[in-house]
Amino acid sequence: MNKKSWNMLLCILLIISCVMGQINVIQAKEETKHSGQYELSQFRNNEMLIKFTSDCKEEWKDKMTGKCHLTILKSEKGYVLAKADNKKELQDAQISLNKDTYVQWVQPNFQYELASITHSGTYKNGNITFSKNQWGLMNDGTLQFTEESSYRESLIQAKQGIDGNVIPLWEAVSGKEGKSVTVAVVDTGVDIKHPGLQGRLWKNKKEIPDDGIDNDKNGYKDDYDGWNAYNHDSDVTDESDHGTHCAGIIAANGNQDVWGVTGKSKVKIMPVKVFSDSKKGDPDTCIATSYSILWGLEYAQANGADICNISLGMEDLDTGLRDFMLESKMLFVCAAGNDGEEIEYMPNYPAYYNFSNIISVANIRCDGRLHKSSTYSKKRVGVAAPGSEIYSTLPNKEYGYLTGTSMAAPYVTGVAALLYSYTNRMNAASAKKQIIQNATKLESIEKKVSGGLVNAYAAYVKDVSAPSIQYRTNVYKSKGYATVDLSVRDYGNAGVKNVRWLKGERTIRSFKKGRNGTRVSDSGKIRVNKTGVYTIYTMDKSGNETVRKVTVKIPVPARVDIKKTTVLLKRGTHYVLKPVAVPSGVYAKYTFMSSDKRIAAVDAKGNVTGKRAGAATITIKTQNGKKRTCKIKVL
Repeated sequence: MNKKSWNMLLCILLIISCVMGQINVIQAKEETKHSGQYELSQFRNNEMLIKFTSDCKEEWKDKMTGKCHLTILKSEKGYVLAKADNKKELQDAQISLNKDTYVQWVQPNFQYELASITHSGTYKNGNITFSKNQWGLMNDGTLQFTEESSYRESLIQAKQGIDGNVIPLWEAVSGKEGKSVTVAVVDTGVDIKHPGLQGRLWKNKKEIPDDGIDNDKNGYKDDYDGWNAYNHDSDVTDESDHGTHCAGIIAANGNQDVWGVTGKSKVKIMPVKVFSDSKKGDPDTCIATSYSILWGLEYAQANGADICNISLGMEDLDTGLRDFMLESKMLFVCAAGNDGEEIEYMPNYPAYYNFSNIISVANIRCDGRLHKSSTYSKKRVGVAAPGSEIYSTLPNKEYGYLTGTSMAAPYVTGVAALLYSYTNRMNAASAKKQIIQNATKLESIEKKVSGGLVNAYAAYVKDVSAPSIQYRTNVYKSKGYATVDLSVRDYGNAGVKNVRWLKGERTIRSFKKGRNGTRVSDSGKIRVNKTGVYTIYTMDKSGNETVRKVTVKIPVPARVDIKKTTVLLKRGTHYVLKPVAVPSGVYAKYTFMSSDKRIAAVDAKGNVTGKRAGAATITIKTQNGKKRTCKIKVL
């Protein structure tokens, strides 16, 4: 082969390689829901997780799984974990169950791993003090540590101001009475006896601990301190260190000068253990499954958690987890992952999902650079947060350092919890928007995350969320009009400034910054007389605007009936037309018209008067154009 041919071949191979790489990225980006059929290699130990519909009876579940030769291992509120004897039965069961109308989905019982890595550096300067070791809360620039790698050691010098800007938020809310907020730490458990967490842990006060009875009848015995979804018991002991460390980052109480992001607020940690116990304290030996995570999230949601910290992940798309998170009203703060790659190339679920209630978090160092292990993405990772050499609580009354996106996620969870506590009517979508859009822009990470470095104070004071418009339509059928009852709420701190409306489908620009349109009164009611689309507009005091379209349908007559279609009259006598609208009870406004007023005259109430001999036609017409005629013969 000559040189020209070799060059041609190399070019073709290069093009194929680039195209295939591009295809892989596109597939990762578009893969938001599984097709329903999983590869057999994805099923560990021949275990299958099945979600049945809410109307499927228990005996039907037993019958369906038995028909598929599956053994039920666990069953809780629609979720069934079953096992097949071999791959052939597993495959047949997957095909059969996916066709059943009582089955929502079938999938493997995936295994998840923690999203942290171990301590990776050694401090060269600084004692255990608030300002130096908890640089994520306040970075004064004095911290130094050596980061070890397989190639070399490098000295990391902190850069002043590279932190979560939490202290100004604490100062802004000082003296304010915040609301109670519950944060579920979905993890390896929590050391509930740690002195640094006392007073910061959620308690199920309707339950009596350790009496073996489900006192509050919520389906969980003795869940006074939380729940162990892996073992299905109330033991939330952290045999590793991961969950306790995350809990401290969020809500440590100041013992030994170690504070959580939430400071002195009313934020409480709900321990939800979804991982198995570790072996010899090694977090890498902890295992969580789809079943344990789903059941843990079900517990958190049922027991009032507002926010879930999710410092775990895996590379396979988990249909059950996806569907639960998409439908939930909770906010999920997820560790982006520690692959050191762009998440589009190496998806890490659930951080990969770009839902309105999910914030994915990358790991930034104290010098303003992303940690080399951190997963990143301009489109799918919302913000970076302190996650390198993070000092927090550890089991057995200890404190120590961990590094990873698992440590970065709790920083953002803590910020979100403060927003929930100190702002009015915060929800998952508005919290996400506030945090991402108010993040500090850094050149070092501008291509790595969509927002920037999390900025707690800016998220609190800079309202970027437009008010929410909710409505209820009341139709008064017999009166021919409807009212639209509005509820306009601002989910930030600014407050609602203006609410207006216009007929038809309009845009924000149609209202000209609140100068155009009919102002809505303080009662929040709009009265409309015609079927159609109406556009509601609102703006808050920070200038955030939004519109919502409301379709109103007012019933109108389908036809008009009268008793007589021909009436004989003598001159000077009268007859009253009494039209009836169909369907009955609907509002009708009639107009009456005579074809010849000289022969028969009719007034606005349908009173017909014979004038002179001859014939005339009276036309009855409704407000929507429906007609009926009556022939009048005057003798």
